[in-house]
Amino acid sequence: NKDQYMKLGIPLVSDQYPDFQGPLAGIHSALSICKTEYLVTLTCDSPYIPNKCITHLYNHLIDTDSDFCYIKDNNNEHPLMNIMKTDLISSIEEYLDSGQNKVFQWIKTLNYTSLELPHDTIINVNNEVDFNMLKEQYSDEN
Repeated sequence: NKDQYMKLGIPLVSDQYPDFQGPLAGIHSALSICKTEYLVTLTCDSPYIPNKCITHLYNHLIDTDSDFCYIKDNNNEHPLMNIMKTDLISSIEEYLDSGQNKVFQWIKTLNYTSLELPHDTIINVNNEVDFNMLKEQYSDEN
């Protein structure tokens, strides 16, 4: 899909780790170019995340003096929807270099927390029916 993404006219960052190491390799690549103190990652199958969720994530990270904070909603954990301090790049490198790539296992090595959001804040879109329901829901709000 690289050609399709290039057409969007935004920077495309490839994984620096070979042989597809999973989401952590992508997070590592994002951290390697991040110029801020914090990085937010979101999943592509949840296209609508209210701005207030990012603010709540940030505030919870700061309030708990944590390095990493991910979203929980309706007892579902969303570790790839998070905010983290960018100095965690060395931690990811050590973890990936050791041959491991499981997201939750890496998170458990950190000073982390999670933020419980109200039920149905996170809406996963995995097929056309889900997409049409989401589109209908948010077109009614405008």
